Amino acid sequence: MRLHVSIAALILIALSLSAHAENAPNKVTSQLNAFIVSTDEKGVESFEQAKRAKPGDTIEYRIEHANNTKGALSSFIVLGPVPKGTSYVPASASSILQADLEVQVEKLGWNKPPVYRTEKDESGKDVKVEVPSSEYKAIRWLISEPVAVEKSTHNKYRVKVAQ
Repeated sequence: MRLHVSIAALILIALSLSAHAENAPNKVTSQLNAFIVSTDEKGVESFEQAKRAKPGDTIEYRIEHANNTKGALSSFIVLGPVPKGTSYVPASASSILQADLEVQVEKLGWNKPPVYRTEKDESGKDVKVEVPSSEYKAIRWLISEPVAVEKSTHNKYRVKVAQ
């Protein structure tokens, strides 16, 4: 049986985290788009609007937040989910504005990647172990550069659908 991830459901989850309104005055508007990433034999990537994903697919999320308010936005946070059944692709996140990237890991909260936890080895000694990206629940950018009036921030990241 093949597992299919409903991209529409993932987009609804992300959009529920922030309001979406077309060209609404005095509001921050948000848009999340998902694309299936394909690579040809020459290594050239192409993108197709995602409706469904299958095991092994790489999905690129593109998030846009537009400032339609009357003033610049500061201390702006952009949040992206890492849906169940997917893993964040390390080093795939980017932002057009100056931002710090953090990832959320259960029981460890928000941290800059890579994230480490302490575990016991075979002898009972505490060792520092890197948390695999498959355990990331969400990512976020802490935007440190103001978003000017009538300007947008663009962020993107990738996840891989589990086999």
